Amino acid sequence: MNMTFRWYGRGNDSVTLDQVKQIPNVKGIVWALHSKPVGEVWETEEIRSEVEYIQSFGFHADVVESVNIHESIKLGNEERDQYIENYKDTIRNLSGFGVKVICYNFMPVFDWTRTDMYHPLPDGSTALFYEKAKVEGLDPQELVKTVAAASDLTLPGWEPEKMARIGELFEAYKTVDEEQLWENLRYFLHAILPVAEECGIRMAIHPDDPPWR
Repeated sequence: MNMTFRWYGRGNDSVTLDQVKQIPNVKGIVWALHSKPVGEVWETEEIRSEVEYIQSFGFHADVVESVNIHESIKLGNEERDQYIENYKDTIRNLSGFGVKVICYNFMPVFDWTRTDMYHPLPDGSTALFYEKAKVEGLDPQELVKTVAAASDLTLPGWEPEKMARIGELFEAYKTVDEEQLWENLRYFLHAILPVAEECGIRMAIHPDDPPWR
């Protein structure tokens, strides 16, 4: 077992790597370039800076979560090929710094959903929490406001620039049914997996979060 800790980056996560070092047996940091706009290439020097910072605390940086997928790829529109090429370049660049696993998801609009960002637990700590009954019949715009108001982090899948065009995204996905979404995933994987295999990187798809059919 190789224990890792998900971390949201310098200037973003309130937890520091000095604090993470206090957790017994944590060997690595699961990281990302959280300030990087979705769809842009992760440049070599940006990656180097983050990896070297993580390693300076004695952690490895073998796992990235996530290299988010641009909505054009999930929608399958005319811009997707350029964003797929950007994704390939990011895979290549990450491989140069020992990254072994890249996590991603293919969920439309919301990459993940929670109804409470600070749900209290019996030991006094807090955690993300999902309650299905609160979501049923909820206006998605209200959910956007809830997440935005409750978190000081830039959270993957809930970036401000994405939330600013949320209405536009809902309209765009009206023409994408389940079969088309699967086909768009197939198209994406067919394009990027040869590059991942060439670079020795495993692509780890994140399931629906929370899980749906």
